[in-house]
Amino acid sequence: MPDNNGWLPIESAPRDGTFVLLWDRVVGLLHGWWDGKHWVHSWDSEIIPGQRDLTHWRPLPTPPGGGDDEA
Repeated sequence: MPDNNGWLPIESAPRDGTFVLLWDRVVGLLHGWWDGKHWVHSWDSEIIPGQRDLTHWRPLPTPPGGGDDEA
């Protein structure tokens, strides 16, 4: 399997409400989740237009500091 810097085909994305990074071939980078019928923007809870343009996804990275509240 070719290395795509961690990007996976959209068909393999979780469909359980998990927030993920999404790649749209027209818009570029998005952040959202699957609501059971559509991919949804995380910042406004609106359906992402052009669902067919979503090609890849990847998990969110670990936050700075390893996920705890330390600065």
